[in-house]
Amino acid sequence: MVLKTYGAVWVVNQNGTGDFLTIQQAINSSNVQSGDTIFIAPNVHFEQGIDNNSKSVTIMGSGSDVSLVMAPSGSGAPVFELLGGSVRIIGVALVGYLSATLCDTLTAESVDITATSLSSVTQCLKFRLSNSRVTGPITVSARQVGSICTINNSDLAGPVNITDMTAEIEGNVVRGVGGNGGALWMGGNYDGSVVTNNVIQDRNSSFGFESAIYLAANGANNLGITLTNNIIYRSPASNYNHYFINAGFNTAFIFNNIMRDGSICIANIGDLTTIAYNCSYNNSSCNLVGVGNIFANPGFLDFESSYPPDSLDFHLLPSSPCIDTGNPSSLYNDHDGTRNDMGVYGGPMPIGTIPVVVPPPNYPAVTALSLFPVIVPGNGTIEIRATGRIGPEQTGEGPAAPKVLPDPKSIHTTKQGKTELVKKQKQ
Repeated sequence: MVLKTYGAVWVVNQNGTGDFLTIQQAINSSNVQSGDTIFIAPNVHFEQGIDNNSKSVTIMGSGSDVSLVMAPSGSGAPVFELLGGSVRIIGVALVGYLSATLCDTLTAESVDITATSLSSVTQCLKFRLSNSRVTGPITVSARQVGSICTINNSDLAGPVNITDMTAEIEGNVVRGVGGNGGALWMGGNYDGSVVTNNVIQDRNSSFGFESAIYLAANGANNLGITLTNNIIYRSPASNYNHYFINAGFNTAFIFNNIMRDGSICIANIGDLTTIAYNCSYNNSSCNLVGVGNIFANPGFLDFESSYPPDSLDFHLLPSSPCIDTGNPSSLYNDHDGTRNDMGVYGGPMPIGTIPVVVPPPNYPAVTALSLFPVIVPGNGTIEIRATGRIGPEQTGEGPAAPKVLPDPKSIHTTKQGKTELVKKQKQ
């Protein structure tokens, strides 16, 4: 007989109805082992400096709107100070920053981080931030060559610095004040990285050398970096002459992007920097030197540069010159198979099409059964005692995975359908 074992689910509630009063108390318990899930009940939990003791655990809430962990010292203090192991945090709001060092894998899904200090992921093999919102700066660095950083479907209100990671930055809204060179800064060896289908509001940069995307000189330039189908625009509050993209003289492939209302589009272009099929509008200087670049109003459905990205609509009007004028290679075709549209709704993975991870609902769960007596005489009676808790559902295949729902913003139509939608809205 082969028996499968799965991690246990432990409930934390500071009102005393769970297994533990605090997350740290749960982690410190010898009963909680690597592979277990610590479920944070809907409530406000006051903790800071939570250490995973190198255990590999899942810390799960009921959603960032109802499960809140707040550092008593305020948003400038750490909620988590993780060291080693693999940790997954899902469906929780944090008031205070996140710190992780030497983790094998750190995953944050459907997490809301409000912090005035730097959240840092240092010397980790894999980091994934998905469907989250972060107010405050983030820095991510690798433990070794080949370490992976994935940030997708998130709202990033502070600068993001990535060092020595192969990064996939996809489908985000980045509105960071330029820090350490840019709202999105990449340094060291980031060979093979992809930055695609992001909206970047370049605002309030305070030095002439800062950029919306800053690519520091890359020592290992074999595969290069691809920047495709991004929209970069500048808030009127940004009154400094700086660059939308600092290419850092790197091997870089810059395709299908829309850049408007800024100063210099791309700077420090190297011999191996390929710039093609981009759109520039209302920039004081834009040196798009390759083929297929256009200089025209991209024609967004609803746009005003002084407004934040979430109040705008970056779909293209039917008359937009950016429709079907992106890179003609089939690698960049739109999701409907037609030629690439410039901007965030073009290409095979338009913004908003990454699935949203939703924490599972709570169910009554039986965690233990006992029989009394063990030996029952004929016509005797047996008593079955069950204990359990209210928490995430568990099945015969282990703890239920979070449900995946489509992002409401991911309802995309064909180009003809988009045209009909625009006409209806104009009537």
